[in-house]
Order: sequence, then C-alpha cells, then structure tokens
Amino acid sequence: MRAERSAVIDLAVRRDWRRRGVGRRLLATLLDSRTEERATLSVQPLAEESQAFYRRLGWQCVGRVIGVEGETAPFYDIYWRSLHEAD
Repeated sequence: MRAERSAVIDLAVRRDWRRRGVGRRLLATLLDSRTEERATLSVQPLAEESQAFYRRLGWQCVGRVIGVEGETAPFYDIYWRSLHEAD
C-alpha cells in the first residue's frame, strides 16, 4: 500500500489577524487527521516571528539545508513535530 502524502508550500496569516489563534487552528486542521508519525517543515532562518510561532507549538529545529538556486533564501531551517502522542 502506498502512503498518501501532502504538502503545504506556504502558510501565512495576515498581520492584523495574528495572535488570535488562526495559524494554530490552520495547522491543527491540516495535521489532526494525518496518520504519519511526524510532520516536517522548513522556515527561512531570518523569519524569526515564524520560527518563534512554530517553537511555541512544539516544533523542534533539527537542522538546516541549503536552498535551491532561485528560491527565496539560500538556507532553510528544518523543523519536525510528532503528530501523535505515545500510546
């Protein structure tokens, strides 16, 4: 059986809607029904506000990768989070 995969390329909340739980609810909606063990994401290193948001939600930075030529940033920080509590 082949595992179903999905990807979100960008996730953003308008500045005037931030700090109202919108981003948290968007991520919960996207991830709550997933059956995978974990989720990963990448964030530009200079996107400090985004990095702080993910850390508050329990994501852990596990490394950095080199970006592809023509992308927005030369590097991306990689975060992961377990999707399910241990049984």
